[in-house]
Amino acid sequence: MEKAKTDSDGALANVLEAVGNVAKKVKKVAKSAVKSASTAAARTTSTSHRATQAKTLIRAPSGSEFHLVDGRNVADLKELADLLDDTTPSVWNHHVTPDRNDFANWVRDVFQEVDLSKRIRESTSTHHAQVVIYRTILDRT
Repeated sequence: MEKAKTDSDGALANVLEAVGNVAKKVKKVAKSAVKSASTAAARTTSTSHRATQAKTLIRAPSGSEFHLVDGRNVADLKELADLLDDTTPSVWNHHVTPDRNDFANWVRDVFQEVDLSKRIRESTSTHHAQVVIYRTILDRT
């Protein structure tokens, strides 16, 4: 019985060692694959993709930035979406009323983004407006 236990312990040790070796190889292959994919993606980025991405992140002309009531300013769509993450209800309610939506108006007037402006206007919260803007940016990249 003692010999069987020793043989079992030895077999278990061999299995654990083999599993450790396989895990190391998988990790090495995964790192290599990620590096290769990143390099390939960087090489295959097309000019049209860059143009679309640039359109997404066009900055407002000087003097046309959006000025929030709390003193913060934004100059592009990503900045607006990022800023909405920590915009308080009182700031949101100042810029969004039943009669107007300053965020939607700014996007329409400065960037001529009529469809995006309509979707922002339909947003009922900072989070919803943020998602709408991020989705637009993501769809264009």
